[in-house]
Amino acid sequence: MDLTTYQHQAARTLNPALNDQEHLLNFALGLIGELGELADEYKKHKHQGHNLRSDKVIDEAGDMTWYIAGAMNYFAIDLSRINILPATTADDIHTILLAHNHVNALSILLTSPEPDRHLIQVNILQLLSLLAALLASHGTTLNATFDANIDKLKRRYPDAFSVTASIERTE
Repeated sequence: MDLTTYQHQAARTLNPALNDQEHLLNFALGLIGELGELADEYKKHKHQGHNLRSDKVIDEAGDMTWYIAGAMNYFAIDLSRINILPATTADDIHTILLAHNHVNALSILLTSPEPDRHLIQVNILQLLSLLAALLASHGTTLNATFDANIDKLKRRYPDAFSVTASIERTE
């Protein structure tokens, strides 16, 4: 699935009860939370003896793309004509640390009184490039991750987002 299709399908699961500012805060906090879960997976692997679970890494990266797509939709950012290439980084840990910088920048930009669309777009592009690198190191692509994330969202919210389905979800 390409990014534009993903953006449109992901929008189906936005919470319709939120206003614009609440959506932007949700995107910011969501990115922070998902990156934290991704970092935690590597922390457990590197420092606590856990096996690194590629499926978990891919799932968390996919969740990050949902929040990125939401911000792209909100600011009408179209990256359909840009080939997002994986960033060149030393290793997955370095990739996550770099992603942290862009998530922080996006979180501040998304929740500022006058968001700078250009800076948001630049940080989104950099973050997608870093996610592409991380996913490549786990044998997959952004496009495959978009597919998997939409499949998960369709199971979780068959018709559209609902508060009840969110609260009662098992996965």
